[in-house]
Amino acid sequence: MDKCEVYCILIYMIKITMKNKRLEQQLLKDIILRHPKPYMRERASAVLQVHEGSSSRQVALNGLLHQRKPDTVYQWLHRYNDEGFLGLYNRPGRGRKPNYDESQKEQIRKQVRLIILHEHEEFVSAYPR
Repeated sequence: MDKCEVYCILIYMIKITMKNKRLEQQLLKDIILRHPKPYMRERASAVLQVHEGSSSRQVALNGLLHQRKPDTVYQWLHRYNDEGFLGLYNRPGRGRKPNYDESQKEQIRKQVRLIILHEHEEFVSAYPR
């Protein structure tokens, strides 16, 4: 099996199968036009373009506002196929983890309030009315 055959098989496997095509296409278009999260609009656009016949690679490199790696678009498509519309959302646990837990944040807030209160008292005593 040569590279071209492997590539064609992969593209075929990633092809999207929509159960109710008309309804899902309309929902994807609504997401593209109205969803408050830009990443959701982008992902819905990628899914719709592939469904309409564009290759995943073509969509990744030329079909979106910003160029993406083809593997990124493949992941979106796999998640859409596996999980439906919910697969387009970011999963929890992504991004930078917080440096402080809630109890540490509350301690910092209390210290800041004390500093502000202390400075305010010093200012008032230094400049009486």
